[in-house]
Amino acid sequence: MRCNRFSAVLTLAAVAVLALAGSAGAAIVIDSQTTINGPGGAHYSPVDFGSYDASGADKLVVLVGGGRDRGSSLGINSVTYGSTTLTEAVKVSSTVTSPLGVAAGVYYLDSPGAAGNLVVDYAGASWGIRNAVTVLELLGTEAGHGPVGSSADSASVSLTTVADDSLVLATSKAVSDSATEVPQSPLVDLSASRIGSGYQFVASPATVTPTFSTGDATVAAAFEAAATGGGGGDLAGELGVLDPGNANGGINPATGAAWAEGDQYRLAFHTSTTRDATSTDINDYNAFVNTVADGSVAFPDLGDGDKWKVVGSTETVSARQNTGTETNSDMGIFVLDGMTMIAEDSDDMWNGFGVRSGSVFYSPGYLDEEAFEASPGNHGVNVATGTHPSGSIRSFLGGPNVNWGSSNPNNGSRWALRWDSGDPNSQWRYYALSDPLSVTVGGGGGDPPSGPVDIPIVNGSFEDPTRGQGGYGAATGWDAWGPGADVGNWYPEGYQFTSGAPDGDHVGWAYQYAPLSGTPNGLTQVLTTNFEAGTEYELTVEVGNAWDYYFSGYAVQLLAGDVVIGEDNNTLHPAWEEWATSTVAYSYDPAHAGLVGLPLEIRLLSLGLDPEGGGTDVEVEFDNVRLTALSAAVPEPSTFALAALGLLGLAFYARRRRRS
Repeated sequence: MRCNRFSAVLTLAAVAVLALAGSAGAAIVIDSQTTINGPGGAHYSPVDFGSYDASGADKLVVLVGGGRDRGSSLGINSVTYGSTTLTEAVKVSSTVTSPLGVAAGVYYLDSPGAAGNLVVDYAGASWGIRNAVTVLELLGTEAGHGPVGSSADSASVSLTTVADDSLVLATSKAVSDSATEVPQSPLVDLSASRIGSGYQFVASPATVTPTFSTGDATVAAAFEAAATGGGGGDLAGELGVLDPGNANGGINPATGAAWAEGDQYRLAFHTSTTRDATSTDINDYNAFVNTVADGSVAFPDLGDGDKWKVVGSTETVSARQNTGTETNSDMGIFVLDGMTMIAEDSDDMWNGFGVRSGSVFYSPGYLDEEAFEASPGNHGVNVATGTHPSGSIRSFLGGPNVNWGSSNPNNGSRWALRWDSGDPNSQWRYYALSDPLSVTVGGGGGDPPSGPVDIPIVNGSFEDPTRGQGGYGAATGWDAWGPGADVGNWYPEGYQFTSGAPDGDHVGWAYQYAPLSGTPNGLTQVLTTNFEAGTEYELTVEVGNAWDYYFSGYAVQLLAGDVVIGEDNNTLHPAWEEWATSTVAYSYDPAHAGLVGLPLEIRLLSLGLDPEGGGTDVEVEFDNVRLTALSAAVPEPSTFALAALGLLGLAFYARRRRRS
């Protein structure tokens, strides 16, 4: 029997909660948001934040925070809108004590209706509250709320979503009564207040960890998009670049709303290859940028359909005419990272590029077609344009002196015009701007992303459930596999690993009882994504060797329908207190045709070996489990996702024995 983590598993009940995933075009929209600060100084609870009208919203969400001048426990009794009490999604317990006293919670109300006063009843708030609420009105949500998580006296909290198209909302109270709390990436900031609040759109089931700069009362809740009915499919951008589920947190920055089917946008890049500027025919330059796009290795679909026009002018055709930007359009223009918007619309493109990062004005040449970035802070590469910054003709292509710009200038107009005395016989790079592109559903007229696609893994970083340092137990989403398997998640103490856990605070573990049998056992997870023909998969896992245990050998396996299709069998041996990255790469084998359509599965095993030759207390740790797919037909997640595991009757005893 193992005496370090579990004495025995008395009862194990796995409860699978099935939730219908959002269908085609399902999306949540933050229709409005505002932060309201409460009164300062001495006053009594409840606190009235004034009249508010959320009558047009599908859901009213209130993120609550506050603190006291003196150390004491603090809590939240209720939140009301008019005469209606909001439902509590999650809150910090009223028994939590911090140097200031804290309160943080997420509350919601479906179909809020007519306006009413917004009132928070704080528990134990007799005087000196420094409080605030962030109020959001959401459209396109399901009634009720998704899974929630909470953490006290911590800057972060781990939460696992269970549906496609979820919105995670988080809030945290600052540790200092006068400080401003700041959400950390990838949370998008909602408030500059004593409480921090932020949001993150999650396209498919995943474990997320909302984190704040110094917060000591962080909470988070996930809300699901409403099903729209009809055919299915995920949103996709054309040419294999833009990912509407993740780009800018799922928000189209040109509109301020969530990306939706039919949204239009443009892409831009500068060429990595060159040609002269002697031709007087604009079509010669258009053909050149399309050829460059066709040859892209980084973006294989970039050249699909001759969709590119040179951002350049000849003597008879201006750049605005050639690119179809003579009249304004409500289309954001993005570089090839699929994230960075360099112009809000056509007019913004030709006014000096008002979208900035620090002191650098991004230009259409911020990235070339091979995803090489022109270094921020310098002028990047020289690009022939023949064009004035307004889009008109200036020292045109094919003329005696060619106008040229800089791909990453520190001046808003120099992207198009830095000098107008270039030699047309020299070799120049060129800007390319796409025709209008559309967001589509499941390949309905558009091209699905061709780059690696992340396959959903529940709790891939083993952050759920959250434990105190040194704590261990069963891991949400993972089952035990093999005889006598002793497995779960663990928050290692500081001396266990030189640099801590690779992702978050917790890790997975698989322990072997002594005497060693050489029989593998460990963790397994059956995924909601099925095995697809013609698909390449890559599974990466961090494998660890903790100080307290002898390394017992490991295997990382990718399976389909309970058949191993790829494996890393003990090729690494990380040093004590260190991690190594295991990679399993699989290319489709026709011999596996009978497995197509069966669920994918991941197994993380301890082999029960003792390569160090001296210990019987053996274990392997795992973290940051990631699986990607690359194919013409991207595997679709199942309509249903595993929501939670009920784990009952776990008994723990004995402390860990430090290796001598």
